[in-house]
Amino acid sequence: MTIADRIRAEEREVTMEFATFQHIKGMLEKNVDDQFIADVIKLPIQKVRDIIQKIKDSNQ
Repeated sequence: MTIADRIRAEEREVTMEFATFQHIKGMLEKNVDDQFIADVIKLPIQKVRDIIQKIKDSNQ
């Protein structure tokens, strides 16, 4: 893998993490519970809860 390939892969990962963060934030605004979010996004519940905590921390 070249350096350029590695940079592109890292950019894709960051973009996906941002999109996941935004989707979870949107669902929280609609009062969707964490277990449902985990089921829909196909992430472990603990990962979803960690993201939810980051969202709550960023709103303070």
